[in-house]
Amino acid sequence: MKIIITGAFSSGKSTLVQSLAKESAISLDKSGTTVALDHGTVDVLGIPAFLFGTPGLVRFSILRQILSEGADGMIFMVDSANPNIENFNEIWQEMQEIQIVASIPCVIAANKQDLPGAKSGEEIRGLLGLTGYPIIPISAKTGNGMMRPLLILLLINILRASSLLRIIDRIGTENNALEQIADMVELGRYKTKLRLYWLEWRGLIEADWNSQRFKVVPAVKKVFEILPRLIRSYEEIKLM
Repeated sequence: MKIIITGAFSSGKSTLVQSLAKESAISLDKSGTTVALDHGTVDVLGIPAFLFGTPGLVRFSILRQILSEGADGMIFMVDSANPNIENFNEIWQEMQEIQIVASIPCVIAANKQDLPGAKSGEEIRGLLGLTGYPIIPISAKTGNGMMRPLLILLLINILRASSLLRIIDRIGTENNALEQIADMVELGRYKTKLRLYWLEWRGLIEADWNSQRFKVVPAVKKVFEILPRLIRSYEEIKLM
């Protein structure tokens, strides 16, 4: 998965990427301020997530748009100890436009919960007027709760592809699997191949294009086993 981590200046984006990715994290910054990107990889239930942290300053609008292309999810960081509403609104409006146009699922991370006076998720929702997005309290500094936004985004992506993944799990290793899958999903051979490429690139399936056979990776099968519990947790978060 390609995950964008964005938000206003000093909301903790770089700290989150570094905390999640550890030794794989890199940052292109100047005097401690990100001016290009933060990048790293992290394992989410056995599935790789590639993290791209964007600059938070308003003038880096074009770079945020470029980094958001092809994203599978977005974590929008808010400094819950000191939310700068003016700066937040500028960045949020821009990223919301990108998110809606590209249909990128988005989770709000209420960061810096370890600091005195940090506002709760509900307080953040009311203060900033956020509706329709899960808000997850986290601390990128201590690590508390920081995997939850990634788990939610993984769940959303697997749910979006669940019908196709279950078909692949059932008939993907049979002869002429590609033709059978295309017939079942009624997308045609070309569009079905694009969907399969997408799943392969995200590490959700293994593909042998010579024999045209496909296999759902074990990590996804494990997610299927706990899917009902994950969905219940997600619905509870949305209602908060």
